[in-house]
Amino acid sequence: MSWKLNLYLKLTLIIMGAFTPFYLCLAEENDSRHWDYGGTWNPTRWSELKPEYALCQQGRNQSPINLVPHNAKPISVSWEFKYRSIPVAILNNGHTIEIEFKPGSYLLIDGNEYELQQLHFHTPSEHTVMGKASAGELHLVHKTRDGKTAVLLVFLIEGKYNRVLGTLREYIPREKGENQIKGVGLDVNELLPAQRDSYYHYTGSLTTPPCTEGVNWYVMTAPIEVSSEQIENFRQIYQVNARPIQPLNGRVIYFKE
Repeated sequence: MSWKLNLYLKLTLIIMGAFTPFYLCLAEENDSRHWDYGGTWNPTRWSELKPEYALCQQGRNQSPINLVPHNAKPISVSWEFKYRSIPVAILNNGHTIEIEFKPGSYLLIDGNEYELQQLHFHTPSEHTVMGKASAGELHLVHKTRDGKTAVLLVFLIEGKYNRVLGTLREYIPREKGENQIKGVGLDVNELLPAQRDSYYHYTGSLTTPPCTEGVNWYVMTAPIEVSSEQIENFRQIYQVNARPIQPLNGRVIYFKE
């Protein structure tokens, strides 16, 4: 190799080394990869997007799951629904419609206070019962002061028009963004089934990245009804936003009839 070529290569390496951080920054800023339910970055590849999403692939206690009553163990949890009508904000976060709550509503589970943070929708249902999915499911996400998470799940089935959800329709943003409902409150009690004593319970995870585990799931067996038109209205915004069923991996499912 001639001394001129050798010098040229050395200078090239020096220049590339000096500008590498700059190019890396540009790559990060222009990285449009984002998790989704279909396409390239579907649930099977969530873990490839960020190191903090590793549990989506490596976790052993992931959600959603298939619920089988005859394989479940009996349980009885003491709970009280301390929800009240409070102002809410509706957010289209790019994956679902999310209703965010100000402090003041909570769920008491065996005397432990879980404050209601937000609720959101999935269609079709992420969880199944005996292998059968519902039209959708509603997640009410709660947290304790020390950071423990509990999700109360209500299945949605096609039936009569749901008045409470109907009042929110005009406020739901169809594009990613937020719309504050000023002066309008939502009473979550009106979104719960009349029968609240029967449920499944298991320990799982968030069903979206980062798929954090240690989440206490309480799945009501009684559903609430929504009209076919209301289901279709949601599907026009998000056709499918349900993560596939995850392996049980020896976990125990509890059931209260």
